[in-house]
Amino acid sequence: MEEIALGEMQMTVKQLHSITPRSLFNKLTGFRGNQQMAWERVRIQTYLLLLPHVGENTSLSPHILMPMPWDDEILMTQKDRAKEIRERSKALWAKIDEDKKAKK
Repeated sequence: MEEIALGEMQMTVKQLHSITPRSLFNKLTGFRGNQQMAWERVRIQTYLLLLPHVGENTSLSPHILMPMPWDDEILMTQKDRAKEIRERSKALWAKIDEDKKAKK
């Protein structure tokens, strides 16, 4: 944990020893979120700078141009959510079908 706090987050030893583990974790979460947003800005800026120089038929996207480590995590989360929505929809329509059959 010292490597992250002292190196990555550039905290002093005094700051590290005076912070609770929960506060350190929250600080780290915020720090990494800020870094991710900064990299996302770089990715979008790079994409926008290159856009006028590529052909119209090119399927260039920011994610293809500059893949980031968290892209897979976001994609997996989206896939899991889509699967959950599909399952809920199937259950809802199955219930509707059952209700219709019961009324007949």
